[in-house]
Amino acid sequence: MGKFKISLKWIMGVVATCIITELLIKPLIGIIGNLSDGIFNSFVNHYYFSCSTAKIEVLIISVITVFLFWFYLRQMKESIQLIRDLKRQHKEFQALEDRINNICVPEKIEQVTEKSISEEKATVISDIKKGKKTTKLFSYICNICIVILLLCFLSLLFFNIAPCIHKVAFDQAIVKITPYIEKNEVDMLKSDWTRMKTKADYKEIDNFIDSIIEKNNLN
Repeated sequence: MGKFKISLKWIMGVVATCIITELLIKPLIGIIGNLSDGIFNSFVNHYYFSCSTAKIEVLIISVITVFLFWFYLRQMKESIQLIRDLKRQHKEFQALEDRINNICVPEKIEQVTEKSISEEKATVISDIKKGKKTTKLFSYICNICIVILLLCFLSLLFFNIAPCIHKVAFDQAIVKITPYIEKNEVDMLKSDWTRMKTKADYKEIDNFIDSIIEKNNLN
């Protein structure tokens, strides 16, 4: 049973890692590809592009991903506690190193020589330096992982969940105005939505829908 649990954790970890990579890399590519419009505009335009490709199925997958994030965060709690312990140990290493640097060679003890103390001091300092490097490296890695998880969660929120909600609102608006416009206009609106890439494209669609709603008093 223990082996099964370990295997399940590894499987969930791999699945979560794949989804996290998908959530982080795709938006970054889309945003970087439009940086000529400015960082903020590139971010906003990619949001509306995400709206054009949003699907309810993606929202379901996103909810599953949230649970995977929850699983990851549970695992990260132990890592965060370990980081705190490692930082505390790092300070202890530093304090011990300072004490060793202040060692005075006892001159009146026959069995202790300056050479033996110097060798022991060098060995301890070497171990301390290795320990400090290890704790620092692990701390950096864990902090980077936390930042990546946070960025993935924000990407999930802004480029998956929010666009799906926006798409649902668009579908409801189409249902509302369909009796008051021609079929080809409905088809054109849907086509424009799927081809939407910028905020300007969205504003054209939104203005047209608002004009139909206002004209027919559908508020």
